[in-house]
Amino acid sequence: KNKNEAFTCGKEQAYNAVCKAAGQYIFDDAALVYVPGVEVMPDGYAVTDLFEAVGMAEAKSYNFTCADGYTEEIDAEDLAEVRIFINAAGDGVDATSIAYPDYTLQNILTITPVA
Repeated sequence: KNKNEAFTCGKEQAYNAVCKAAGQYIFDDAALVYVPGVEVMPDGYAVTDLFEAVGMAEAKSYNFTCADGYTEEIDAEDLAEVRIFINAAGDGVDATSIAYPDYTLQNILTITPVA
């Protein structure tokens, strides 16, 4: 069985269309982002570079929400210290925590600007 399932990205996608090696998919009000593995980006993906790539709205702070529902609000002036990376197990995307520097924000699902 083919383990490379096809997914529709965006409002429509032609049947059997396949997208490979895309860095980001940018929609009307959201973006999906590919985070390279440690073999490509050993230090992770700088959040400031990520925000520039997807045209993230500028805000005074941003909510980083994990799969378990934990949310950490990070001020814009601290973003230069935040990196997103594939976790040590290789099965999720983590981010630098500003509030708890000895820990990471595990399994990041969303990053949203705070109004």
